[in-house]
Amino acid sequence: MTKFIDIKEAAQLTGLSVTTLRRGVHSGRFPAIRANRSQGKILFAPEALIQVLGQEALDNLLKPTGFEDEAKEKEEPRSYLAGLFDDIPSQLPDGYNNSNNKPSATIVLNNHTTKAPQ
Repeated sequence: MTKFIDIKEAAQLTGLSVTTLRRGVHSGRFPAIRANRSQGKILFAPEALIQVLGQEALDNLLKPTGFEDEAKEKEEPRSYLAGLFDDIPSQLPDGYNNSNNKPSATIVLNNHTTKAPQ
């Protein structure tokens, strides 16, 4: 036979407030019975209450948080002026194209190659 506990004992067992438990019973979130019909004492089956709270905790872990998009790499904001120069590397001769898309520290003047100090 299942032992029922009152709302104060349920609050101690779950760590929830009495008010939260009352609201949960009223909304149908927590399974409970009332002694003496609608105005009676609220009684809980501890196993059922723990099962409901455990399932809610699991559902909260599995639902999307909305922060998944932030995990994807975002492009840095670019100015309008920077966007104007996007197609220039494709217009340059191969010798001037920086294929690794990193800033180059090499300067070419009159067929003399000079490395910039680092």
